[in-house]
Amino acid sequence: MEELELKNAPKTIALGIVFNDNGEVLMIKRNPEDQDDHLGGHKLSWVFPGGVVEFAESSPEAVVREVRNETGYIVGAYDLINQRLYPGSNVYINYIACKLLSDAQFEVTDLHEVEEVKWVKPSEINSLITSDLDESLANYLGIL
Repeated sequence: MEELELKNAPKTIALGIVFNDNGEVLMIKRNPEDQDDHLGGHKLSWVFPGGVVEFAESSPEAVVREVRNETGYIVGAYDLINQRLYPGSNVYINYIACKLLSDAQFEVTDLHEVEEVKWVKPSEINSLITSDLDESLANYLGIL
């Protein structure tokens, strides 16, 4: 059976906000060759790991799956930080607080999407991202 796609239906993207024991935040550098057009042509370089919430999947389930695939880390999702409509798009972004369940890093399976995985100090985030930082998220990260 072919998957039904509703062309004008809003998409939801779940992003994992993960801290390690050093107070650093997990981020990925997207492969510029493999960026989808969910955000109306806005290309992003450094982002929080995550992805599209699939049919019949919750945002917490999606973020756990995507963080594992994109970074190799196993996390548990525990709280919704904020949800917003991404400016200039038909995409909802759910910022999900996640707990790192193990320091072990497994194989990254989304190699075509991810160029680099790294832990960054919250104070470095604004210099890495190419979009505005949600105010609730900035407050959660302690950088407001």
